[in-house]
Amino acid sequence: STDVKLGRTPLSVSGDMDLRPTPAALNMHVSTKNASITEIAKIAGAVGVAFNPNYQIKGDITADVTAKGTTKQPALSGTLLAKDVQVSGGEIKQPVRVPQLNLALSPDAIRANSFTVSSGKTNLNAAFTLSQYTTPKSIIDASLKTDGASIPELLSIVKAYGMETAEGVTGSGALSLDVRVQGP
Repeated sequence: STDVKLGRTPLSVSGDMDLRPTPAALNMHVSTKNASITEIAKIAGAVGVAFNPNYQIKGDITADVTAKGTTKQPALSGTLLAKDVQVSGGEIKQPVRVPQLNLALSPDAIRANSFTVSSGKTNLNAAFTLSQYTTPKSIIDASLKTDGASIPELLSIVKAYGMETAEGVTGSGALSLDVRVQGP
């Protein structure tokens, strides 16, 4: 176990990892309180999990997460709270903001209750549950709703979430959407 502080980011890690099998086996606990997402992105990049380098990410995360299983499909339990998240830069013309995102993690499902993502004057309300995520047959139950959203601002939101298929895509106009998606 160790406690580390990188900049203003406190990180407590305990547990064990067996590197002999492929993929590696782990039983780890990680916690942090009001950690800088910018600093966490740097840490993630150092271990091979990187955000789009053209984007700047700001905000804070409080997490208390346990991961068990393999590094390829770990079963998670705990909570993760992201506050005042802002993504900008690259193709994102106006910052994308998420005031608060609360994730509940269990070995069976990852749940995000209703949260709002905004860019400019566009607000997208979303919620999701990803169940059976440790298996090849994960199931999503998600809802998205917006009314009169600007298509360029919606594209910024999609790009901020790392959807590579949106890179280079442009559009104009307005869109209203009320969608619920369920299935594999």
